This record gives sequence, C-alpha cells and structure tokens, in this order.
Amino acid sequence: MKIVLIASLSQILGFRETEIEIDNVSIKELGVELLKRSPRFSAIFSDDGSLKPGYLLLVNDTDYRLLGEEYRVGKNDIVAILPVSHGG
Repeated sequence: MKIVLIASLSQILGFRETEIEIDNVSIKELGVELLKRSPRFSAIFSDDGSLKPGYLLLVNDTDYRLLGEEYRVGKNDIVAILPVSHGG
C-alpha cells in the first residue's frame, strides 16, 4: 500500500510517500499500524487509530468516510492524507 502525505504533513513526518506491507485493514487498524511505525503519526491519528479532526484521508482519491465503516484498505490501494486548510 502506498501512503502519500500532502502539504505540511510531509515536513512533519519527514517523507512525502512510502510503501508499506499491509493488506485488508480498516482505517482505524491502518492508523494503529502507522502509529506503531512512527510516533510522529500521532499528529494525525488518535491512540485508537481514528483520524483526528483537521485531516482528510483519501483512499484511491475517495474520502474514506464515503466508503463506509466496513471498508478494508488493501495492498494495492493509495492512501493520501492531507490537512484541511481554513482561510479567512
């Protein structure tokens, strides 16, 4: 699975994209796995693996919330994470 970090997240975590060996996991399970790999992911995911407010997670260019809670991310998917920007 490819993980792509957009905008300031690449600076926070120190990479823009990476490949990880993981298959058939929920978004929460993915979050927990990423937290195990780097504590820097705590900026994005809560301890239970849920996405923190202020971030958007796309699976193959689709907002994960539209895919449903039971959706499983697979080894051939591209997961992009980006901060939600607010302007005034």
